[in-house]
Amino acid sequence: MKVQLDIKMEDNELEDLLKERLNLNNIAFVENRNGYISEGKVFQTEDGSRIFVKVNRKQGARLMFEGEVASLEALKNTNEIRVPNPIKIMNIPTGGSALVMEFLDITELSNQQAALGEKLARLHLHNDRLRRRAKATECTVGEYERSPIAVEKFGFDMATCVGFLPQPVSWSENWTTYFSNLLDYRIGLIEKQASSPVDTVNAHKMRELWTEILLLLPGHFRNIDIKPSLLHGDLHVFNSGETKHDGPVIFDPASFYGHSEIDLSVGFVYPGFNQQFYDAYFKLIPKAPGFEGRLDLYMLNQILNYWNHFGPKQCRQRTIDLMKKITDTKPQ
Repeated sequence: MKVQLDIKMEDNELEDLLKERLNLNNIAFVENRNGYISEGKVFQTEDGSRIFVKVNRKQGARLMFEGEVASLEALKNTNEIRVPNPIKIMNIPTGGSALVMEFLDITELSNQQAALGEKLARLHLHNDRLRRRAKATECTVGEYERSPIAVEKFGFDMATCVGFLPQPVSWSENWTTYFSNLLDYRIGLIEKQASSPVDTVNAHKMRELWTEILLLLPGHFRNIDIKPSLLHGDLHVFNSGETKHDGPVIFDPASFYGHSEIDLSVGFVYPGFNQQFYDAYFKLIPKAPGFEGRLDLYMLNQILNYWNHFGPKQCRQRTIDLMKKITDTKPQ
C-alpha cells in the first residue's frame, strides 16, 4: 500500500509541534477559521490567551508566509492601522508550513467602515509624510539622521503573494514600468496555464489586447504625481474587519510600495466597502484626474490574479470585456 506524501497532520500532532516550537506546556484547539488559500486554527495557550495559526501544506507555503510576515511588520511599523502581530513561521514535518499570529477577535465590517477608510488613507500617506519630514529636517544637525527613511522606489524587499502565487516586486523608479511588468507577468501565467485549444485562443486574444493596452498605459499616468505608498496589496472585505477594542483591522496582506489607488481596486471588483468607507478615504486623498480609467486597469490586475488562481471559468468573459473597454477608452 502506497503512503500518501500529502497526508494532513492531525490536530494533536499540530498541537505537539506548536508546544515544541513555542516552548509551551499545554495548548488546546478552539475552532477552525479557514480561508480560501490556507486553513486557520485558533488555539488557547496555557496562560489563557489565544493564538491564530494559518496552515498551508503546499510546497512554497513558507515563501508565502515569509512575505506575509514582512508585509505585516511593514504595516505595523507605520502605526497607522491595526494588523495582527506575527509570532513565528514553522515548517510542518509532513509538508508545508504554519504561521503563528496574535489572535484578534475580528468580526465582519459594520459600523467601522468610515474608520477603516480614514486609516487606509493615512497608511497611504505615511511614506510621503516621512519624505516631507526628512526634507524639513535635512539642514538640522542630528535630526535628519534620526528621521525614519522614506521609500523612494516602487516594489518591496521580498516576494509577497496575492493568494498563493508570488508577485514580482523588483524595485523600479517608474510606476508605469512596474505596473506593466506586473500585468505582463499575470498574462504570462495565463498563457502557461492554457491546457486546451479554447484556453489557448483566449490567451492569444488577451495577449493581443494587452499589446494595445500597453500603448495606452503611459497616458493613464500622465500629469499625475505618483509617489510610492505602502499598500496592503489585496484589500477587500474578507481581508478586513473590526474589533471591539482595536478598531478596524486588516490582514492577509501582500504588501509592496505602489500607487495608492491600486489598493482600492479589489473593493470594486468584489464589492463590500460602503460609501462611508470611500467618503472617508477620498476626504484625505481626493480622486486624481483620470481615476476611473486607472481603476479599470487596477481592476484588471485583480481579475487576472483570480484567473491565475482559479482558472478561466468564472472570469474569462469579464476579463476580455474589461480589456476591450480599456482599449476603447482614451486616457483623460
